[in-house]
Amino acid sequence: MNEDDSKFPLLQQLRKWAEEGTLTLLYSAKDEESNQAVVLAELLRGMDLVEDTASK
Repeated sequence: MNEDDSKFPLLQQLRKWAEEGTLTLLYSAKDEESNQAVVLAELLRGMDLVEDTASK
């Protein structure tokens, strides 16, 4: 997340909504396995790992 740390609060908000319930990510690419929604979902899941590691 080095390119633009100003986006971090937005990612935190998305993560919070995901923890509260279902978070639906939409995409318009034809490729279901390689698109912006997949990348964003992986990034949000990775935030859990970073937060878990930071709390230890």
